[in-house]
Amino acid sequence: MYFTKLKQVNIFKVSSKDVKVLLFIRPPFMVLLCYVLFGRAYFNDIKIFIPATVVAVLVTVATWRLHIYADHFLRKRFFNTNHTVKRIALSVLFHFIIASVFIAILFLWAGAVHFLGHSFTWGSFVSGLLVGLCTNLSATGFHEGVYTFENWKRTLIEAEELKKLTLKNRLAGLRNQTNPHFFFNSINTLSGLIEIDTGKADRFLDEMCIVYRYLLRNEPDTFVPLYKELNFIRSWIYIVQTRYGNSLQFSISGYEPGQSVCISRLTLLAFLETILDTYIIDKEASFQIDIEVKYNRVEISHPLHKKKSGHTKNTGQIEEIKTIHRLLGLPDIEEHTDNHIKTISIPLQQSAVSYEHI
Repeated sequence: MYFTKLKQVNIFKVSSKDVKVLLFIRPPFMVLLCYVLFGRAYFNDIKIFIPATVVAVLVTVATWRLHIYADHFLRKRFFNTNHTVKRIALSVLFHFIIASVFIAILFLWAGAVHFLGHSFTWGSFVSGLLVGLCTNLSATGFHEGVYTFENWKRTLIEAEELKKLTLKNRLAGLRNQTNPHFFFNSINTLSGLIEIDTGKADRFLDEMCIVYRYLLRNEPDTFVPLYKELNFIRSWIYIVQTRYGNSLQFSISGYEPGQSVCISRLTLLAFLETILDTYIIDKEASFQIDIEVKYNRVEISHPLHKKKSGHTKNTGQIEEIKTIHRLLGLPDIEEHTDNHIKTISIPLQQSAVSYEHI
């Protein structure tokens, strides 16, 4: 993704890094070049210092622009990390050629017109070329260091985004694992109601439609507003209570209209199904499940009744949900037991939107 954007880079655009090179790296070498040209007189004679500095600044800015074009061209042409050595070698070569041409023109012109008393010598010219080489090595090192660091940082960010996307897809896959037994049990319950109570059967069918419309909805987001999840759970509870009768009781409390919080979609359902799948629901003793919104969490509490024999079907799904929450950097889903009451605490996420629909 990043490298595709890099191939479209504008070679004429000046970046903040280019400005930093002009302001912090080139001035010392510019002063050193003036010293090579004029010797101690550059610092001792104000009549030489001012005009020489003005000319040096103009030359520095002009070469700086050409260096930018060359640098951006090479970065656009050799953008891949596999091209690093080749890009650095060509960068040093291109920049040295540009600097050498300008230094040669400057020295020859200054010697020809005897600018501020300067006379051309090969010794000073070679020294000027060395100054230009050092300047370009420093600038290239700075650019490549920043470029490599930004590539590394972007690679980490993209890898983290890809990891989160993969985890969210895994979570979505878990959510889409609709329990087939719930569907067939609901159909059987509906069939029985039609024969004995058509009014209750109509209500049951309405709630069943709400549940399956929510289950089969293709939600792109991992989190949904809490009020939507609670409305769905209320319909699901109606279906389950119709099947179990008075042996199973639910309560929902603590939610205040307008709370702008979200919850991982269908996580409540996964835990509620696990509870029903794990414990024996005794017709002679009511099994109470309480759902309470507390601050930034939703708590599900239930008594520790006798467990069913065999492996719980939803255990693996619950552990997967916990793992994905942790890997996504979300607060942990916590479980604790006190006085034979087990409590499951599911974290909520803050939302920028206020919800008034419940």
